[in-house]
Amino acid sequence: MTTKTPLEAPARNVRCDGLVHLGELSAIGAWKDDGEILSLHFSTDSLGRDQLRLVRDLKLNSRPVSLALQGKRAADYHIVGFEEKPGRVTFHVSREKR
Repeated sequence: MTTKTPLEAPARNVRCDGLVHLGELSAIGAWKDDGEILSLHFSTDSLGRDQLRLVRDLKLNSRPVSLALQGKRAADYHIVGFEEKPGRVTFHVSREKR
């Protein structure tokens, strides 16, 4: 089964899993696109020390960040929200307005 990026996915609110590149962070994660906001979920149990440092850096970021899902570059996004729960972090991103 192939996983589609938000740009290719025909249905909204479908959860996909795979390799996520958000800025300098590269990790296995899951994402869900509601049409306006893309939510990127990462298990903190599977992240190394350097990846956790990148998560902390990213949550303070206000600049556009590059995003690639399953190796396909999606676009530049702004981080518009961040959630941290035991064992999981979630970034909410929105496509950069041009």
